[in-house]
Amino acid sequence: MEVSLFMSDLKTLTIRDLGHSILGSHQIVIIPHKNPDGDAIGSSLGLWHYLKEKKLNCSVIVNDSVPDFLYFLPEVDQITTFESDPERSKGLMARADMIFCMDYGQLHRCGDLQGHIESSNATKVVIDHHPKPETNFDFMYHQIAASSTSELVYMFLKELDPGYIFSKNAGMCLYTGILTDTGCFRHAFRPETFMTAAELLKTGISYEFIVSNIFDTNTPEKMKLIGFALDQKMKILKEYRTAYISISFEESEKLGLKKGDTEGLVNYALSIQNMVVGAFFYEREKGKTKISLRSKGNFAVNEMSGKYFGGGGHKNAAGGEFAGTAEESVAKFLDIIPQYKDELASLEIGKRD
Repeated sequence: MEVSLFMSDLKTLTIRDLGHSILGSHQIVIIPHKNPDGDAIGSSLGLWHYLKEKKLNCSVIVNDSVPDFLYFLPEVDQITTFESDPERSKGLMARADMIFCMDYGQLHRCGDLQGHIESSNATKVVIDHHPKPETNFDFMYHQIAASSTSELVYMFLKELDPGYIFSKNAGMCLYTGILTDTGCFRHAFRPETFMTAAELLKTGISYEFIVSNIFDTNTPEKMKLIGFALDQKMKILKEYRTAYISISFEESEKLGLKKGDTEGLVNYALSIQNMVVGAFFYEREKGKTKISLRSKGNFAVNEMSGKYFGGGGHKNAAGGEFAGTAEESVAKFLDIIPQYKDELASLEIGKRD
């Protein structure tokens, strides 16, 4: 299978050319997408550790803060946050001669850093596994079939530097990205994913340590949220094989939610017997609702998200935004879902009498 995807309308470099450019760079900047998740941070830090081991000047810049549950990752405190330190971020961007865009192929997904990337004369590299990447990059390492960008970083480094022996720090970061994007190997994986994970385990990382830090660090606020959401906010649309949860801005404020507290909540809706679609509507800012969609089988929530909520993602995991309250976004969703009734009813996956 072809790993490196080169588009004919790009100012393409071969991976050998890119390797020479990396070694000759004076300042490399790595930028994951806004509202970063485990894969965005894991892939970025995994690459950062490799570059630092090569004695290169490199920095990771995020648009907004890293979720608390990822603070266990080695050297995560070296990440610069644009929202809290814009001057340092701008200075690093201004000096950059190479920029890696991690876990996104559309520049609007990096938030307020978009303009700085677009105006930079640096060589721009994307490593990503999401559909429909833009073509304004100098080099693309892109494969939709990959479980995660962290899996692709492992493949990229093996191709770029065949003799490289992954360090424990790089291994922990990349393994975390794979683990979070596959939901502990429940979805979006392939044989190569397990082989990559096995190789990363050989670096000496502890699977139990990583799993515990990701899944066993719930705050009291998050546990209250789960109870409240399942008891009072979850709705089941049996005829559409769909379940959803919504949290308003007022409810979020009352519960004292912090970034990352709603992570994975949508999966509870999808886990219900006979459901094919799970949705979560979170009004994290007044009048601005984040939408998370999950599905099973061949039902493509990324198409629904792109068509109605200005978003995108993977076939079974997508997101979008709605300029309105959680209640208004749910109302729009309820107007949309009936048109998929026949398709959802026809799917055999998860059916129970």
